[in-house]
Amino acid sequence: MSESYEVPQSTEPKGIARYVSVAFDALLPLGGQIPSSVLSREVPDVAWNRFRGSGRSIPSSSEPALQRVWREHGPAASEPFQTVPGTYPEGAVSRIETNRYERDPEARRICLAFHGTSCAACTFSFEVSYGDIGKDYIHVHHVVPVSQLGSDYRLDPIADLVPLCANCHAMAHRGVGTPR
Repeated sequence: MSESYEVPQSTEPKGIARYVSVAFDALLPLGGQIPSSVLSREVPDVAWNRFRGSGRSIPSSSEPALQRVWREHGPAASEPFQTVPGTYPEGAVSRIETNRYERDPEARRICLAFHGTSCAACTFSFEVSYGDIGKDYIHVHHVVPVSQLGSDYRLDPIADLVPLCANCHAMAHRGVGTPR
């Protein structure tokens, strides 16, 4: 990915190491890596069994042999972007249709004025843990799910809402129950 460049070595006062940045276009699945015995046999001038640190020096004379080993034992050229088993693509897009229920900020304010901003289940306080950035930060959970309330229901912010941290809020929605 880059031309080689020099970097001072921290282990030797006047030592310089040469590096090259590498971008991997494919990874072999766990258990499918090229065995060090193959690397040692095909590219003998590199000590494949003695890796220490974050890099390995490869003599330029070894490059053709290393490329041949990769062609013979690496992924097929037609599938360089195939997902490696055990890895997962991030950022995949899916379309989800959902109902969004409007919340009244005044109901939240009244709930927190009465109950406080610590989690009602575990007593975690974002303000105590994170300082000013956590002040007034807390989820507010509906004791009865909004989806079960009729459109004519009138919310009581003190009886119907409870402050929960994100973890306890997630557990409440998993059916653990709402603390009171």
